[in-house]
Amino acid sequence: RANDVVLSHLNTYLNDPDWMLKCGFFEAIVGVAVFVGGASLEGFILPLMVQALTDPEEFVVEKVIRALSSMAELGLFQRSKTWELVDIVARLTMHPNLWIREAAAQFISTTSKYLSIADSHSILINLIRPYLKVIPSDFSQSRLLESLRKPMSRLLMDMASNWAVQAQKGLFWAS
Repeated sequence: RANDVVLSHLNTYLNDPDWMLKCGFFEAIVGVAVFVGGASLEGFILPLMVQALTDPEEFVVEKVIRALSSMAELGLFQRSKTWELVDIVARLTMHPNLWIREAAAQFISTTSKYLSIADSHSILINLIRPYLKVIPSDFSQSRLLESLRKPMSRLLMDMASNWAVQAQKGLFWAS
C-alpha cells in the first residue's frame, strides 16, 4: 500500500523547479526509506536520488549525498548497491563545491564502517583510487578529504556541464 500511495508521488516533488522543496524532500526521504523497506528503496527511491545527483542546484546535490550517508549509516543498502553508489558518489569528490566534496567523503567514510578489512582494501580502494593522491591510513572523513586530489576548477566544471547539455541536443550521442 505504501508503494501505491507514497512512492507514486515522489517523482512529482522532484519535478518541481523549486530547489528548496527538493532539499526538504531529501532531508525527509530517509524516514520514508526506513518505512518502505529495502525493495522499495532500491526500486523507487534510489533511482530518483541518483538522478538528482545531476541537479543544477548544488544544495540539492549535497542534500542527496547527505541522505545517502544517513541511509548507509542505518545499513539500508545491500553490498552490491553500496559498491554502485560509492562508484557514483566518489566522482563528486572532484567537484569544485567544498560542501559536495565533504558530503561525498562522508558517504565513503560511512560506508567503510560496515566493510571488512578485505573489502576496504580490495574493493573500496579500487573504486576511489582515481580520486586520491595518496591512499589514506583509514577511511575517516577527515583522512579522505586530506587524501583527495585537487578538485576540478569551476571553469572546467561549467564547460563540461555546458558541453554535456549541448551534446544531448545534438547528434553526438546518436548512433
